[in-house]
Amino acid sequence: GDVYKRQMQYFGEVFDTETRLGTERLRKYKGSTCTYLMKIHKTFVIDPTYKGSMARFINHSCDPNCETQKWNVLGEICVGIFAVKDIHEGEELSFDYHFDCYRTPLTRCCCGAKNCKGYLGVMPATMSPEKWEKKLDDMPCVICKKVEDSDDNQMLLCDECNRGYHALCLTPPLKEIPKEGWYCPECIDKFCKRENKESVE
Repeated sequence: GDVYKRQMQYFGEVFDTETRLGTERLRKYKGSTCTYLMKIHKTFVIDPTYKGSMARFINHSCDPNCETQKWNVLGEICVGIFAVKDIHEGEELSFDYHFDCYRTPLTRCCCGAKNCKGYLGVMPATMSPEKWEKKLDDMPCVICKKVEDSDDNQMLLCDECNRGYHALCLTPPLKEIPKEGWYCPECIDKFCKRENKESVE
């Protein structure tokens, strides 16, 4: 099959998160289960939500076949997706999000790679990756209080409160693990109450 090196550019609107537009966008995306913001420099991000390339749909993997590279083109920072290994026709593209995706919430990684780190997203500066891995391994389910999980009953980590829930302990039970972000029932309820309060005000 065909093998490619350069895949595509991460296109989107570019803005400063500390401007009025940036503040409005971050507020709008705060309760979203999935955002596509890519940090490029200090407080500047690429936002392909409304105007962007297909690159925003590329999933994370701890053993990716692509990587992001930042290039200075005529004074502007551009982000490209480049292959790091052979990619054949029909193969899904992936890259390691690391912390490139702006304020990615800590969540359990389900990429399925043999070298999977077990998590992705933002970690508190006071904790090391090793401590976070131990925290995830020892995390009990909020509902059944058990720590163990299995292929049939995996632990989900809420993207807002970072608490664990077994998929089958939820009501109704989740038979498939969400590919994007996930929020627990309590946090969803808080989001709804806050939105209702803001709409009234």
